[in-house]
Amino acid sequence: MTRPIWPLYLVLPFKYGRLVTALVIFVVAYAFFSRAPTTASGFTTPSLFFSAVLAYIIPVFSLITEHCRQALTELRPQLDISDADFEQLHDEIGGSSLKHTAFFALLGLAGGTAHLILLLQSATDGILPYLQQSPGALIGWIGTLLVWLTITTVMASLIDTAIRFARLGAETCRVDLLNTQPLIGFARVAIISSLAIIGAQALFSLMSIDSSISMKSALPGLIGMGIPLLALFAVPIWPVHKRLSATKTHALAQLNQRIEQCRDGATLGDESVAVMTQINQLLMLRREVLLAPVWPFDAGAITRLVLYIIIVPLTWAGAALIEMLLENVV
Repeated sequence: MTRPIWPLYLVLPFKYGRLVTALVIFVVAYAFFSRAPTTASGFTTPSLFFSAVLAYIIPVFSLITEHCRQALTELRPQLDISDADFEQLHDEIGGSSLKHTAFFALLGLAGGTAHLILLLQSATDGILPYLQQSPGALIGWIGTLLVWLTITTVMASLIDTAIRFARLGAETCRVDLLNTQPLIGFARVAIISSLAIIGAQALFSLMSIDSSISMKSALPGLIGMGIPLLALFAVPIWPVHKRLSATKTHALAQLNQRIEQCRDGATLGDESVAVMTQINQLLMLRREVLLAPVWPFDAGAITRLVLYIIIVPLTWAGAALIEMLLENVV
């Protein structure tokens, strides 16, 4: 049985509920994580990073789920599925079975533990002595696991949604090479889904501001999130792209064949007026087919994609400047 995954239950169900949820999560999380003192080994908990990531990823996941459902509704006229199957698919977006939810929760906890061990640079000397040092160590451990648990759960759900849209694009969606506008929903899903990971990657720059963790220590998390980011972007649109490309190739081959049939071996310019008129019409149609896009993007989708891409390097550059400034001042 599919049911909404647990982050969706945390979002308050009223107008501006996502914004209020983000503020509440940030305040509560920061009040908890900021209580952690510096450990004996000099490790400080990245309170600002933990709080910001949790306050960001949960409301944004709710927003992405809503947009994916809207995109599915926009694609409905192009889908060869029954109303019952459509309603079931609509309800399954943002949901998961209890078995899958538990599996990815354990996977997130394992990833968080592995990341913490990597930060401590020793699996034998690190984890238990670290937790025994002070309450600050335990709070840092809880924060690491909570962030990994949340991000893993959200990414698993987003990838599941991407696969569902990929199946629609490959099997049940009607495509028209000369009118790809009804297929923009696939591009919307690809772009909006990547927002969750891109925003989380941008927030990694906060780790170096209020903790002893260097920006280099965030690289494993960034790299680990980069692979799902590529999948979230490519998976929903790739089957539609392949079908549009195949349709375009087939249409051009047919048009070229019809043009040759009309000419019937005649030298260029020797055709009759009637034949030339027919050839001109076929040439105009071939020109339109050649210009037809094979990716379901419009100008707005491309603009959003470019803006999302530059978020991470800009935030990291800003964090690097702040870190340099603090080092020079302090």
